[in-house]
Amino acid sequence: MNTLVWSYDKNVRTDKYLGKTIDFYKASIRKAKNLGYKTVIYTNSHIFDDLVDEVHHRNNEYIFWDGFKFIPLLERDDDFCLIDGDLLLNKRLPIENMDADIIFDVTERRKYSWYYQTGVRLLDTLDIQTIIPEWTIAKVPIFNCGLLRITNKEFRELYVDRWKTLHDYCAERMDVLSNKHLNKLSKTRNEYLGTLTTIAAQYLLTILAHQYNMSWSGIRKDEKIPVCPYYIHYVGANKFSDDITGLTEKKSRI
Repeated sequence: MNTLVWSYDKNVRTDKYLGKTIDFYKASIRKAKNLGYKTVIYTNSHIFDDLVDEVHHRNNEYIFWDGFKFIPLLERDDDFCLIDGDLLLNKRLPIENMDADIIFDVTERRKYSWYYQTGVRLLDTLDIQTIIPEWTIAKVPIFNCGLLRITNKEFRELYVDRWKTLHDYCAERMDVLSNKHLNKLSKTRNEYLGTLTTIAAQYLLTILAHQYNMSWSGIRKDEKIPVCPYYIHYVGANKFSDDITGLTEKKSRI
């Protein structure tokens, strides 16, 4: 596996952190190139045109923040790994030595109750299981997709299909969801949409993997330590700290 694929939607972040977000993407891509990876991006922006080896300009038809991620999952036939723009490599990934249908960043063992649970239960009360038969409420460790490689093509197609089904279901009901249930998940519609985005990408992938008996493996061993021998993943607001230099395993618990 020698191809890493980023996705960037210029409409997701337009606040004061836009510049730092772009800087992270550029650093992430440059570090991967220095390690010999082919770099690819799917985007509606021209910011990275001269930086990556391959660029795919697309219009984003999805309301979920990570919609561009699912284009390569559906369309590409080569062996590749998705990577987030806030994940900075310092060593080539050990993927070739990992025998699993699904390889991802890390297992989230602590977040279900305070992050996923309310949204998962809400979708369950709205009868999402009538269109996604595998849907279930399961308090299980959840796959963080900061890195994602799915080698089982049939399962990958199933995952994209169910993601699109969930996306379209939510998109058709966003006014009802965000008005009626706004305070159940967060204070703003934008943050609410972020929660749904994560449920659709990560929780859905996790329950599907369990349902279909896929094999899986995470690279990072502890979700609270963003540093591992291969990379640093500046998860969430961690990347907007004034000082992000010198992260080590001892200093970087989040």
